Amino acid sequence: MLSAPRRRKPHGATAWLERFGLMRLVPLAFLLCAWACAAPHRDAASELAGLTAGEAQACVIAGPTARLVARDRRTIVVEEGRTLWVSRLEADCPGLDPAVAVAIDSDPGRYCRGDRIRAIEPGRQPGPFCPLEGFAPYRRR
Repeated sequence: MLSAPRRRKPHGATAWLERFGLMRLVPLAFLLCAWACAAPHRDAASELAGLTAGEAQACVIAGPTARLVARDRRTIVVEEGRTLWVSRLEADCPGLDPAVAVAIDSDPGRYCRGDRIRAIEPGRQPGPFCPLEGFAPYRRR
């Protein structure tokens, strides 16, 4: 007599999720995480309102938590903890926008005046290189 094939029992986290009927919530959890983790787009003027600029420096350390982001076509911000290092470009850099990634051609571990940046947008050709200017520190309270 032939028997039906045995269904393999899930184990670990999958078993727990299936036992309580939560497997169908996994895609929702991923969507919520993606929504919550997405950085809001802020413009430089409103973000720096009320903050005082410190003395500009030629280079800033790019620590492990540093984020290099474009605020508009002329403003690059390096977010490092409570400090915003702002570099204002001499001219508009085509393609720079808060919604696109920024690639930088620099020495490891630091960003300096004269380093070249460009906009990288999926499905499009990378933008032209644009040179960075000095970085002015703005400290959040």
